[in-house]
Amino acid sequence: ILKERNVDVEHRFKAVVSRGRKKSTKCRLVFRTFITMPDGTQETLQVVSRPIACTQPPGVPEILRKSLSSCSVLGGEEMFIFGKNFAKDTVVIFQEIGAKSMPVWEETAIPEKETLQP
Repeated sequence: ILKERNVDVEHRFKAVVSRGRKKSTKCRLVFRTFITMPDGTQETLQVVSRPIACTQPPGVPEILRKSLSSCSVLGGEEMFIFGKNFAKDTVVIFQEIGAKSMPVWEETAIPEKETLQP
C-alpha cells in the first residue's frame, strides 16, 4: 500500500484537479482481480472500500505543567497551562469534587485564542 501526497497526485492529473475545491483527507482502497473464463475471455471484479481517514488523529490532551496550583476563590490571577494536543476549541474546567464523586461547584474558562497553541 502506497500513500501518496496530494501534491504528487495533482501533478499527474493536472486537468482533473480544481484549485477552488478543498482537498479531501480521505481515501478508499480498490480491490480488483481479473478472472480468465474457460472460453479465454477475461472478467474483471472490483470492490471499493469505505472511506479511510488519511490524517493522523489528534492525541489526547495532556497537561504537563501549570503556573498555579492554588489561588484565591475571588479569582483575578492569570494561570498558564503547558501541555500538548490542545485543540483550538479547548476549554478549561475548574471544579471541586465532593462526596460520591459529584462536583460541588464547577466553572469553565475559555483560553485566550492568541496564546493557545496546539
